[in-house]
Amino acid sequence: METIGKRVSALRTSRRLSQRKLAELCGVSQPTIANIERGRTIEIKGYVLEALAVALNTTVAYLLHGVVNENEHEVAMFAVELSTIFRRLDTGDQDTLLRMARTMLQSSGAGLPQPVPFLRLPAPTH
Repeated sequence: METIGKRVSALRTSRRLSQRKLAELCGVSQPTIANIERGRTIEIKGYVLEALAVALNTTVAYLLHGVVNENEHEVAMFAVELSTIFRRLDTGDQDTLLRMARTMLQSSGAGLPQPVPFLRLPAPTH
């Protein structure tokens, strides 16, 4: 049976990333990545799963369950890309983007989804 550790390891190797580089991309230590890959980590924090999915260009669903539904995967990849872009924007631009998206939804007749709380992450400093 394939585990999350095996999926992480396979994706990491196929993308030619070292454990150290993947750890850096995810904001965790290299031993954390090693423990995940070896199945020594019982519970992986949500933010680590999300960071792994982004860094490995996949979805959390795939990491957890090995699920690859083409439609869901495509939508999830768009979500990962949007999330990455959103996090790189400053607070003012994040607000502008959210207002634009809400306006687009309203004008399309789709209506607005129920508000969901989200954690505003600071823009990365490069």
